[in-house]
Amino acid sequence: MANFKVVEIFESINGEGRRVGQLAIFIRLQKCNLNCSYCDTRWADAPYTLMSEDEIYDRILKSGIKNITLTGGEPLLHKDVEILLEKIGNNPNLSLEIETNGSIELEKFSKLKNPPLFTMDY
Repeated sequence: MANFKVVEIFESINGEGRRVGQLAIFIRLQKCNLNCSYCDTRWADAPYTLMSEDEIYDRILKSGIKNITLTGGEPLLHKDVEILLEKIGNNPNLSLEIETNGSIELEKFSKLKNPPLFTMDY
């Protein structure tokens, strides 16, 4: 079991990426490896709640929403993030999109059983 620093979980209309205009549940993780002057989401040091992959997954299922957006900061920086991605990806009814800054190699995440889509903000 892994723990993730979750800043917030909310439901909204996706504003970018391949699922723009669709309802999504957003999981915002703390931490970023960049310090962009134009950043509109300063989540590197935001307060957070530690949540396991099971707690995050249960919250997703409770929402009834099929589109999940993992965002941050940079969500791929989290140790054991593959555990969370695999947990979500094992459910063929869910679609995962990851908002990333592009600084993390994506190849290993693309090889998952049910790979996520990536939206790159750089």
